Amino acid sequence: MKMNEVYPSKWIKAEDLGEDDVQLKIAGVEMEELTNESGKKDSKPACSFVGQSKKLILSKTNWTRIAAQHGDDSDGWIGKVITLYAEPEAKSDSGYAARVKVPKPKAAGGLAKPALAAPVAAVEESDDVPS
Repeated sequence: MKMNEVYPSKWIKAEDLGEDDVQLKIAGVEMEELTNESGKKDSKPACSFVGQSKKLILSKTNWTRIAAQHGDDSDGWIGKVITLYAEPEAKSDSGYAARVKVPKPKAAGGLAKPALAAPVAAVEESDDVPS
């Protein structure tokens, strides 16, 4: 029996993602009341996903990454797809945090791709070459 089976969490954690990137479709964003280890209550935005029971608590980092892809208004995120991955994080109990992946920018062109250098042929010394 594993601890996460005995004490299941309703929040997505890095351990849920494993080594692979996971693509999820956003179902909505709502404020959720959380209680920290010292008993203090706080409200944080949480993202729910189509077909998933767990939600992702949105840190400022993850909010910013989603907003960069789909706009700053979370109402416009519904139906959009994001990619989650496990990123090393010193502050986390596991050493990893669930993060939204930022897609690589599309090339706008303008830069030439480096050409592969042609193999250099060995030049043999010859008596025919003047010195």
